[in-house]
Amino acid sequence: MTRVVLVHERFTERAGSEKVVEEFGRIWPDARIFAPIADPATIGPSLGDHPLTVSPLQRLYRNDGRY
Repeated sequence: MTRVVLVHERFTERAGSEKVVEEFGRIWPDARIFAPIADPATIGPSLGDHPLTVSPLQRLYRNDGRY
């Protein structure tokens, strides 16, 4: 069994790199996702079942694009 985690710089907008992570999520459906900051509204539906771990920086994010 191969263990895979997906790491992304942040999920604060939905653009090209987030779509790439979604595709990786389809390839590895059991992968855990790590990101320092994540806005749940920007995470694609295909990643909804993946466990998401954020950093303490999440407390500083205001869900409006500002930190």
